[in-house]
Parts: sequence; structure tokens; C-alpha cells
Amino acid sequence: MANVFIDNIIEFNQYDINLDEDIFESILAKRKGEFDSQRFFLKYIAEAELSKYDFNNPDSLAQFRNVSKSPLKGMGGCNLIPDMLQQDIRYAGIKLSDPDKNIVGQFDIRNHIVTYSPIFLFFYEDRDITKFANDEYFTPLTFEELIANQINHANKYFVHVGNYKKPSDIVKYGNYILEEVSKSQMLEFASNPELGSKILTKHLKI
Repeated sequence: MANVFIDNIIEFNQYDINLDEDIFESILAKRKGEFDSQRFFLKYIAEAELSKYDFNNPDSLAQFRNVSKSPLKGMGGCNLIPDMLQQDIRYAGIKLSDPDKNIVGQFDIRNHIVTYSPIFLFFYEDRDITKFANDEYFTPLTFEELIANQINHANKYFVHVGNYKKPSDIVKYGNYILEEVSKSQMLEFASNPELGSKILTKHLKI
């Protein structure tokens, strides 16, 4: 069991998340019926930082609100608005990037498919897929825990190894070269910084 928090100023909510279930689907289920329910941003806060505050104490909560922007790092985002869910894996869908920037690039999750794109920037630096989202959550769950959770609930895995299938395709948006990998290989990409860096380096030299 782990926690996810959201501060809507009027009220501060804490949700218990079962790590045996899909974490993003759990959050989406709790948001069902809310305005813009399929679009939100997820940030990381270290357990040590979180432990400094008592959210049941108004003064402690006020202190947290004063400093909450500094310890929180961009980690995940969800944008499942139907008219934005095109085949392009760059801007919509569920995204995860390592807040500590050890694993380059971003992971896209949709329809139980995980696609790792070391060629892209960290999604929170490239383009905020939740630019128009109202809600930001924060969690002490680590990137490693979140990406392992998403990989374990997927049934297909791809690695983005090139942007275009042929030079003439450069004018076509999103025609990426993807290679299918196994679940164990994807878990390795999510934990070994060298693997994604090799693909990025090779791509930059082409």
C-alpha cells in the first residue's frame, strides 16, 4: 500500500493505492465523474521530506503549502482525452520520466502497451502533456516503483530506436521506428541508464 495526495486548496485529500493494481487506473477510478478527469500531473516527493509534515495539522499543512513546489519533481502525467489520443506517442497518453534524470527519455503507456523513448526529452521538459490539466498529485512512490507497476500490468513492450523509417518520411509526423522487446527487457531499460543512453547516442550520430 502507498499514498497519493492532492491539494485543491479548499480540501487536502490522501488516497491509499494498492501496489498490486495499476496505479494510474486507480487514480483515474478515483477521479471518475470529476471535471477533466482523464488529465492530471503526478509529482514525486521523497518520503523523508513528506515525513516532516502532518497534514491533519493546519499549521503543518500551511508550512507544506509554502514549500511544496521546491521538493516536488515532475514524474508522471496522464492525458487520455479522446481527441488527443492519436497514434503519435509523444504528447498524449500516460507518461513517466525519471525525476532524477538517470534514465533518459520517457515512457508512454496506453492500451496496456509500454513504449520507451530514450530519444525524446524528459516529458516534463519537452512538452507538458497536462498543460491544461487542473489537478496535480504528489506521491512518495518512486519512479522505479511506478514504472515497474506499469510494466507489470502491460502485455506488449516497444523501444523507440529511430524517428523515421526512411528520409522522405521526415515530413510525416510521428513515423517512429519501434522494436518490440520482452517484459524482462523493458524492466532492464527502466533500471539500467546505459541502455537508453546507447540508443540516444547512436541516434544522435545518424
